[in-house]
Amino acid sequence: MTVVGCGASGAPYSNETIQIIHWALPPLSAGPNALPKMRLMKEFVDSEYARKFFTDERRLAKEREQEERERRERLLKSKPTSHVRKRT
Repeated sequence: MTVVGCGASGAPYSNETIQIIHWALPPLSAGPNALPKMRLMKEFVDSEYARKFFTDERRLAKEREQEERERRERLLKSKPTSHVRKRT
């Protein structure tokens, strides 16, 4: 199975997974329409792909935060302060 999506940065995410499911058959006394029950499920993903993707997402998020901080600082420095009255 392929899991598809995108990260907060907009980067595409497409990771391969496999699921192994063990079923428990219903007892004969349950009747002919009884369904099996899931007994155990194991899921395996490409952990190296996921590790790299989420490491990159964290790095991009930190870069965006830093850029936003710098943008706000530039705005504050560029605003004239003449409208502020000094208290005497």
